[in-house]
Amino acid sequence: DQSNLKSMSERFTEEHAAATVGIATPSAQALANVNQKTPIILGAITDPVAAKLVKNVKRPGGNITGVSDQAPIAAQLKLIRQIMPNAKTLGVIATSSDDSAQTQAKMVEKLGPKQGFTVKRYAISSTNDLNQVATQMVSQVDAIFVPTDNTVASAMQTLVAVANTRKVPIFPTVDTMVEQGGLALNGLDQHHLG
Repeated sequence: DQSNLKSMSERFTEEHAAATVGIATPSAQALANVNQKTPIILGAITDPVAAKLVKNVKRPGGNITGVSDQAPIAAQLKLIRQIMPNAKTLGVIATSSDDSAQTQAKMVEKLGPKQGFTVKRYAISSTNDLNQVATQMVSQVDAIFVPTDNTVASAMQTLVAVANTRKVPIFPTVDTMVEQGGLALNGLDQHHLG
C-alpha cells in the first residue's frame, strides 16, 4: 500500500537497517526521502534520473544504486511494425501518475512515427477507469502499446478482455503481461532482472 511507504521507510531508518531495497519507483523515492546515508538498492525503476533518485545512471554516486527496468522502446516498436506491417495507429495506455510509464509513453510518441505509426495516448488514473478508457481506445487504434506500468499490469486481464472484443493486439513491455494475454514483446524478463 503506497500510503504506508513513508512510515515503512522511516521504520527502516529507525531500526538502523544495513541496507534497503526499493522495488518500483514510489518505494525507492520514499526510502531516498528519509535516508541519505544507508545504502538503497533500486529494483524495477524505469528511469531513476527522472525519478530524481540519481543524477547519472552510469555513476549514481551517493547511497543509491541498482537496476533499471527500462524497456527497449525502439526495438519493441520495430517488432510491432514487423508483426503488423499495415498498422497505422498505435494506442499507448498509461497511468497518469506513474512517472516511469509516462516517460515511456513520451518515448513512444517520439519514436513511433519513425516506424510509421500515428501514436495516440490514453491515460488512466486507476484500475477503476481502465475498462472505460480501453473501450474507447480499441475503437480508435490498430494495436496497443503498454509501457512498464504497475496499475495497468494489475488489471491486464481487463485490458485483454476489452482488446479481444475488437481483435486489437496488445504489445506490452514486460514478459508477465504476455503471459496474461499480450501478443509479443522485445522487452523485459522480470526474472532476469532479479
